[in-house]
Amino acid sequence: YQKMLRLLKKYTFGYHMSSAKSSERVPTRSIIASSYPGALSSQDEYYILQGKGARNVMVVAGTPLATTKISKETEKGEIIISEKSES
Repeated sequence: YQKMLRLLKKYTFGYHMSSAKSSERVPTRSIIASSYPGALSSQDEYYILQGKGARNVMVVAGTPLATTKISKETEKGEIIISEKSES
């Protein structure tokens, strides 16, 4: 039952671009995420960022972070990352 109980949470912020109350507000006003009761973040890494107006929406979806390490750097400056580190 605990794994099936999910909530859709919406956090609405009133942050400004600077410390002055008359300054412009940040573009993202709300963050919407599915989560478990009592958790602040979404464990499935799926967020909807919503700004002012219906057209200012961005969906962020990802995978959980894994431990990685840089295995080598090429001559062109490209970095090769291995799948997982041996820690």
